[in-house]
Amino acid sequence: AYLIEETKKPENYDYLLMRFASAFSGRNMAEITAEEIEGFLKSRWQHTTLKQRLIQLNGFFGWAILYQRKRALPAFHNPCELISVKPIQVETPVFLGTDKIGAILSGLSLKHMLSFTIPLTSGLRVSEMVALTPAHINGRVITIMHPKSGRYSEEAVIPEEIAERLALLIRRGGIPEGTEILQLSRQAAGNIVTRRAKAINLDISIHNLRKWCATFWNRLG
Repeated sequence: AYLIEETKKPENYDYLLMRFASAFSGRNMAEITAEEIEGFLKSRWQHTTLKQRLIQLNGFFGWAILYQRKRALPAFHNPCELISVKPIQVETPVFLGTDKIGAILSGLSLKHMLSFTIPLTSGLRVSEMVALTPAHINGRVITIMHPKSGRYSEEAVIPEEIAERLALLIRRGGIPEGTEILQLSRQAAGNIVTRRAKAINLDISIHNLRKWCATFWNRLG
């Protein structure tokens, strides 16, 4: 099954196939129906990850069928091909103007300001941001290790001004390479953004900031 998608780590499939094996232990794959597959997926994953899991399982069944055919063994129909997942309707984020960003940043400490501007300008998830150490920073380039995409690493770029302030925070705090820079929990980082936004009558979250950034770069691409 690990030959399905060479750019992804095998670990991406381990959890799915472990759960699949547990649910259908002792069953002949050719006898598993699309209805059973759909029920299996919906009972374990939310809609946001359902399509990804269906694609992975579809690839696994496709590999098994190909294995059968190459050895002149009886093949069977891929039940995943009969399942469709409705796309999620996502509203286009509204971009913050510089006046509103300035109002939010006004009076924030250096650390709290960075917890706002890093996801806004780089698209990092809050879990990736709070895990950053000086070893992950190289000027404007941030290296994210073991991201949610399943790759070994990814890179994000921040503006020069944000990079300079991040370097300043590291120097001021004398933060060692393996120590988290912001020293904030995910919840604490989220609360900073939410409280500051509410102070100027904005209803946003730290996750919204990442969505704005991702939408901006997608439009450029």
